[in-house]
Amino acid sequence: MKFVRFLVALVIAGVGWLAGGLGLGSVLVDRSSLVNLTTEEFASLLNTAAGAAGLVCLVLVWAWFGLGDRPAAAADLKSTRGTWWILFLLSGAVWFGEFGYLVFALRNESIGFAGLGLCLLAGALATWLPYWLSSLVVSPPQVKYVVWPRS
Repeated sequence: MKFVRFLVALVIAGVGWLAGGLGLGSVLVDRSSLVNLTTEEFASLLNTAAGAAGLVCLVLVWAWFGLGDRPAAAADLKSTRGTWWILFLLSGAVWFGEFGYLVFALRNESIGFAGLGLCLLAGALATWLPYWLSSLVVSPPQVKYVVWPRS
């Protein structure tokens, strides 16, 4: 059952990366007028940033699964809820870190506010949304009611 949990989390993260990094990234590449980067470099930058942030958040999901499987987690649900929120906020910090990196890396390009909004949405699809959805859908049974909105 643990392997299935990890596999489902990997699939959710992969779908988030595909939707965010490739889907919204290709829309952003098509609608941006690039000054310094080629289209391929721009797409590679977006996909790499979304992939790296998604991998960090996948590690956070797997850490949640490991912490939630411990007997002590079921014994102290208040502390476990705090741990889940800390990991969730860390995934949000990764999201903002990815966005900050993209804003810095694309500072000389003219992507506009709509492009920045797409970068923000693509980052959410690769970071905190897969973390939240994975922990909501396939959390260990003894801590499945710790995850928001079930808590």
